[in-house]
Amino acid sequence: MSQQFCLSCAMPLTPESKGAHTLYCRHCTDDEGKLRSRDYVQSGLAQFLKMLDETIDDSVAMKRAALYMQAMPAWAE
Repeated sequence: MSQQFCLSCAMPLTPESKGAHTLYCRHCTDDEGKLRSRDYVQSGLAQFLKMLDETIDDSVAMKRAALYMQAMPAWAE
């Protein structure tokens, strides 16, 4: 069986990370399985990016998160 990833943020979908929706992780969905807002997900991704690189500030992290999200199926325009 191949690894599945969240179509919103690319987090590996494991039993611990799966949300109420089969395509998205628990961070990207609410309790009913609905995809959270773009702003909510972008903010969470920005915080994750800042954990990986503590030298970047909030605005840079938000810009990087926005660019990253453009490549994700849930957010592609």
